[in-house]
This record gives sequence, structure tokens and C-alpha cells, in this order.
Amino acid sequence: MRKNYTHCLFFFAGILFAIASLLEFINNNSWIVNLCLAITFMLLGVDYKKKSRNKT
Repeated sequence: MRKNYTHCLFFFAGILFAIASLLEFINNNSWIVNLCLAITFMLLGVDYKKKSRNKT
């Protein structure tokens, strides 16, 4: 179950990053791009924080 959760998290983070990249390339809507990137880094940060907490 833990492995599936991590795969889904990285999948959604990758999709959000791709959307942000495409929007930046197409029409430079900076607030949407910044929102997508912020959500992406928050998702990855939550996973990193959980992994580092479990190691100690």
C-alpha cells in the first residue's frame, strides 16, 4: 500500500509539472504556472518529510 501511495504521488506531481511547463510555453499565465509548481513541490515535500521521519 505504501508503494502505491508513493507512485500515485509522483505521478500527480509529474502531471502538474507537465501542465505548468506547457502553460509556460503556450501563454505565460504566470499565476497558474506558479500554482501548479507550488502544489507539485508541496506534494513532493510531504513525501520527503514522511520518509525522513520514518528513518529516525
